[in-house]
Amino acid sequence: MRDFTRILQDYCSANNISYHYGRMSNLNLLRSDLVDGQVYLLHEASPRRAIMNTTKTLIEKYEFVGKFFLVVKSNLDQHYFNEKQGAESDSKYEANIEPLLNLFESIGNALLGCGDDYEVNQWECIDVVNVLDVNKDGVLVTYNVTSYE
Repeated sequence: MRDFTRILQDYCSANNISYHYGRMSNLNLLRSDLVDGQVYLLHEASPRRAIMNTTKTLIEKYEFVGKFFLVVKSNLDQHYFNEKQGAESDSKYEANIEPLLNLFESIGNALLGCGDDYEVNQWECIDVVNVLDVNKDGVLVTYNVTSYE
């Protein structure tokens, strides 16, 4: 079995994304190494479920269910979209979230491009702003992926 944690870590290494894995209480403590413009993938420890064959004699596949943040360092005072007569081009959505929606799609497509090794059962995200102890904006990704490796 190739663990989903390693799959995400390898993708991040190949695409200049700072990957961090662990309990949310530890991921929340990221502070000093936040760099403007750097994308961070904060992957919360998540369950791995072994699925047996019909005779219950062999593990046939694994199911990975969990979530991770794709975030960038942001400005607390920046408006979300176009509130307070602010220009949309100066918003958290356009500067921070929208580019990460493209990255969300790219990661999903990379998984789908793995042939018959993986099945993506759920791949969705929601915008997040001003999350965790250090101000970060981006998307929270929820996934359910089956591995046949």
